[in-house]
Amino acid sequence: MEILPYLPEHKQAVLDIFQANVPEHFAQEEIDQLAIYLDKSREDFFVLQGDEGFVGAGGINYNKEDNYAVLSWAAVHPVHQRKGYGSLLTRHRLKHIVDHTSFPKTIVRTSQTAYQFYQKMGFELQYTKEDFWAKGFDLYYMTREMNR
Repeated sequence: MEILPYLPEHKQAVLDIFQANVPEHFAQEEIDQLAIYLDKSREDFFVLQGDEGFVGAGGINYNKEDNYAVLSWAAVHPVHQRKGYGSLLTRHRLKHIVDHTSFPKTIVRTSQTAYQFYQKMGFELQYTKEDFWAKGFDLYYMTREMNR
């Protein structure tokens, strides 16, 4: 497995990974939001590539005003889940934050389908909000102090 910086030519492969996770982990309407994010709001974003092509992707955004990093838009294709690729991608993004910023905290805004994964990665649940992302997809707002 190799983690590469996102390039615009990766866009369709990334959208396909997320589409494969509908409706288990994402609502259909979120895919259009992801496409806009990739074009206009992306800061640091990475793709996970194996012999069989792209298997996962995830980003980082930065809130300089409030002094924290945000893990954003992460998914692994369902065929490749439960193989450690999500952990690999998350650890890579956390290391990138430590290596390239001085932010003391990272947040992740996830859903009920993934919050336990992030708990295992050291994030602590702060609050939830029902039907935040879409009907049936609740917000789980989590934070993690960055060890330097």
